[in-house]
Amino acid sequence: MARNSLAASKAELYGLLSGANLPAGVTAAYDYEPLPGQMAKPVAITVSTAGMSPDFYLLAVRCYQTAEVDAQAAQSNLDILILAVEHKLTAGFGMAPWSVEYVAELDALVATCVLPVGRED
Repeated sequence: MARNSLAASKAELYGLLSGANLPAGVTAAYDYEPLPGQMAKPVAITVSTAGMSPDFYLLAVRCYQTAEVDAQAAQSNLDILILAVEHKLTAGFGMAPWSVEYVAELDALVATCVLPVGRED
C-alpha cells in the first residue's frame, strides 16, 4: 500500500490489527481514539494520528486492558497483547518503544507505541 497520505498510512496500519487480523482476545479495534465510555471492553486497540514531520507520519497504536479484572491478570493480558501486536507491526512498520500506564479516568492499563512512518508524498 502507498504511504502517500496520512489517511492511507493509517488505513494500512489499521488493516494489520483489525478484521481477520484482530489479535486473539481483543474485543474491538478502532481507527480513531474513542472518547471515555465509548470503547468496547475489556480489551481494545486503537490506531490514531500522533503527529507528523516533513519526513514522517507519526501513528499511535494503543492497547487498552480494563482493570475491572484482577490486577495481575490485567497486566499479564496486556503483556501478551502488546507482544502479539508488535509481531503484527514488525513486518510492515518495524518496531518502536512501548510505554505502559494506568489511566484512572478509563480504569484501564494503556500501552502506547508511536510509529514513525516514512512519508511518500
